[in-house]
Amino acid sequence: MERKFGPAEVSLYGSVPYVAMTVVILLSGFLSDWLVRRGHAETKVRKALIATGLLVACLIVPAGLVRDRMTAVWLMTASLCGLGIASPNTWTLTQAVCARSIVGTVSGIQNFGGNVGGIIAPALTGYIAHRTGSFAPALGITGVVLVAGALAYVLLVSRRVDPAGPAAWVRAGVGGRSARGWTSAPPP
Repeated sequence: MERKFGPAEVSLYGSVPYVAMTVVILLSGFLSDWLVRRGHAETKVRKALIATGLLVACLIVPAGLVRDRMTAVWLMTASLCGLGIASPNTWTLTQAVCARSIVGTVSGIQNFGGNVGGIIAPALTGYIAHRTGSFAPALGITGVVLVAGALAYVLLVSRRVDPAGPAAWVRAGVGGRSARGWTSAPPP
């Protein structure tokens, strides 16, 4: 719309970013598994690739600012490739940091959050583009969300989640918390 591509150009240039992203998704999955097999810590590998991918995806912001439409296409392609770097690792990180008994629940919550964003983003983007006459502000918001996501993965995902950990011990009456720490030993 904003770049004045014809129908044939939209077909071609609209598919190129997704073809590239598909290839990058496969390569990112292979790379992350290869690094883990080589002895690198799984959680660190996955978090690094997720954060890197989300930050590369921030190239969507200048895609809305450049005047040259082919530069915008290539920036969007690079942005989607960033999402391709992150994508396989977001799913495998869940398995790396969650106990088997809650992987499905955590993956469901993660997918729910992504789908809520997928519901809100098109409507919000359309509203912003209609009000401002440009997609640039909406793409700027997207960049902020991507940076926040990268920071969340790096800073908030720090250790394995085990539903049978200390909170479960307290609920089961096995241990209790006092100002000094645990009042009885956790279960073996």
